[in-house]
Amino acid sequence: MVFFEPENREIRVRELVELPAAPASWGDVTALGLTIASDGRSGVSELSDSIADSQISRRWCVGEGDPLGPYRIRVYHGERLLEDFQFEMVADTE
Repeated sequence: MVFFEPENREIRVRELVELPAAPASWGDVTALGLTIASDGRSGVSELSDSIADSQISRRWCVGEGDPLGPYRIRVYHGERLLEDFQFEMVADTE
């Protein structure tokens, strides 16, 4: 989540998602508004959200065939980087 001062307006943001390798599937790219790079490892989406509640949020989930390794999701408003989420996908140990 990214937090703002509450305002009764919409904000437009751009997400850049980078995976360590191409996944088995990106899901419904049309519904997600996602454009996939030719290497299959990264995608870009744009979205609008109200900041009346002082936050914007988006949910991503892990799917079968998603690669293990480092992931990065950067969120921009215009050219301004709002947040840089970095995490590691690891194998289930059970």
